[in-house]
Amino acid sequence: MIADIYSVIIYWTGLFCTLVLAAIYPRLKIRNKVFNVLWIALMCLPLSIIAGMRSYVGTDYVNYVRIFNEIKELTFFECITHSYLDRGFAFIVRSLWLVVFDVKVMFFIFAFATLFIAFKTVSKYKSEISMVLFALFYYLIIYHHSLNVMRQCLAISLLLWSLSLMLERRYIRGLIVCLATMLIHDTAFIGIAFLIVIMIFDSKKQQSKLEGRKISLIRLIYYCAVFVSIFIIPVLLDIMMRIPFLSAYQHYGVDSVDIGLGRFAYFVLLLAPVVIMWKNVVSDRKVFSLFHVVLLYLPISFVGYYFDWASRMNLYTTIMVVLLALLVIRKEEKWWLRMAGYLWYIAVFAIPYVTDILVKNYGETFPYLV
Repeated sequence: MIADIYSVIIYWTGLFCTLVLAAIYPRLKIRNKVFNVLWIALMCLPLSIIAGMRSYVGTDYVNYVRIFNEIKELTFFECITHSYLDRGFAFIVRSLWLVVFDVKVMFFIFAFATLFIAFKTVSKYKSEISMVLFALFYYLIIYHHSLNVMRQCLAISLLLWSLSLMLERRYIRGLIVCLATMLIHDTAFIGIAFLIVIMIFDSKKQQSKLEGRKISLIRLIYYCAVFVSIFIIPVLLDIMMRIPFLSAYQHYGVDSVDIGLGRFAYFVLLLAPVVIMWKNVVSDRKVFSLFHVVLLYLPISFVGYYFDWASRMNLYTTIMVVLLALLVIRKEEKWWLRMAGYLWYIAVFAIPYVTDILVKNYGETFPYLV
């Protein structure tokens, strides 16, 4: 199905408003924290309003209406002990029902929270990246998914926040945010792996070797492990499914797959400009650590390749790629190489958006008006 023009106009009008506000944001040089928060909130409003006003738009729309209404009838204690959903999500929804009286407002709040947490997190890097491009990429990668897989998309934004805390070496706070996010969507446990990787590559020993030409033994082992993981993941998953308390997930397994070269090729496309601009990676402590987190895209994507339950987990690392790429490209001294890098990522993220969202209508977010 090809997206209808009226729906495209609705979505892209919201996107255009957000991009204009994002373009103005760094030029304001805001120092007042309250005004800063208000402007970021303003950036989130257009797309959040569109998400809230919809009716029967998205594969999971009816399902979430049912879920919201079911949680409304639960006590707070039942949200924690008897809810079949992630306990944190159920508790949040039940709390919102104290002040919200319509499911449309509920959709608006979750869309707004998803956008706001991501934009507010990245705003701390506004002098180092293009906020306009981050908003554009977040729309292309996450927004239409967020109209369906609301819990996981909220978890993606929260994990981005957690990652930023880890990169600032506030490990305890980052871990707390990660653990809280797991109560909203259990796939967020991948944040524990992010923390481990950052603590390894942000160590003084590893940082002291950044400028050297010789690769450290730890880095060599890590790179080999990331590559080899794509071959051992099917074996590990088979072993895991034989463990009694994990056997309930067995039906998520994929019976027939090919070699998976497409995922590996896309991984190469995602990181090619970053590798070309390698000097910009090793010249910054947090960028160097973030690069090694992003490498987890490969094993995570292959877990999803063999295991349906994890098929959307690579969205976590994809949004980390966006942050990494924008940080690396902005540091590039050659203007033509910067421009080539930006155009590369616009194409890499826009092409799947066109094929999957506009043409195949993945998630059924078209037509907007039913």
